[in-house]
Amino acid sequence: MKRPTWPTMPALLLATLTACANQTTGTPTATSDAPDPTTESAATSSSTANPVDSIKPCSLLSASDVAALGITGAPKPSAIKGATSCDWRVEKQPAGDSFTIAIDVFPERGLKDMSGSAHTSTKVGKHDAIQDIDRGGCALAMGITDTSRVQVYIVGGKPADLCAVALETAKIIEPKLP
Repeated sequence: MKRPTWPTMPALLLATLTACANQTTGTPTATSDAPDPTTESAATSSSTANPVDSIKPCSLLSASDVAALGITGAPKPSAIKGATSCDWRVEKQPAGDSFTIAIDVFPERGLKDMSGSAHTSTKVGKHDAIQDIDRGGCALAMGITDTSRVQVYIVGGKPADLCAVALETAKIIEPKLP
């Protein structure tokens, strides 16, 4: 870096002093952008968060859970109508035995909103649950509130055989649910 020469020094000094010379007269007053605490608490108490809002389906299975379930691929986040979802693939030989594990979070659909006709009521941990077998696979849904649920859906292979995997997966994630 080049050092300033003597003739430029007075100009730099004058610029520095001028920048510091501007002053505003008057009495200082404090201002706050913080919200009024009475308004804040009223707003918080009037809105109730849905317990499933904090559930991220792709984070419900740990690395050891993935290994225990025989999952061979990375999680794939997705969205289906009314739900956030995450899918994992389990590849088997023969390929016809392979299947997908989906975990779906329905913030506005409870157990009573499940479609299908082959419902079996059950319990997984502390959660009421419904198992449903359809032509595509086996679903095991756990009620979180009257109007929300988390569902494990296994699709591929033989649907009746997949209900054991749905139950195993549900037992793994159930302790992590509200």
